[in-house]
Amino acid sequence: VIAIDIDKRLITFMDSIKVRLSQEAQARFETRLTTPDNPQLAENEADIAMLVDTYGYIKHREKYLKHLMKGLSANGEVLIIDFKKETNTILERQASLNFT
Repeated sequence: VIAIDIDKRLITFMDSIKVRLSQEAQARFETRLTTPDNPQLAENEADIAMLVDTYGYIKHREKYLKHLMKGLSANGEVLIIDFKKETNTILERQASLNFT
């Protein structure tokens, strides 16, 4: 698991939770402080990207998602989980975006 955030406080919080995990789980859990416009994943670094209550706050969504897609493996998936009861335009535009 690579847990990324742009807020140092949330990285600190996730690190405080990490110490409660088993040694095996700790070894597989990494936190990263990133920037609002780039998740800073290495090419093909992740199989799944999960954005939780985040999509609505990303200002340059198409640019961000292009960076994100580069960090995913060939069969990688993006999961967008939004707690707000608003229409998510990404679902409407998904077929028309070219992330390659």
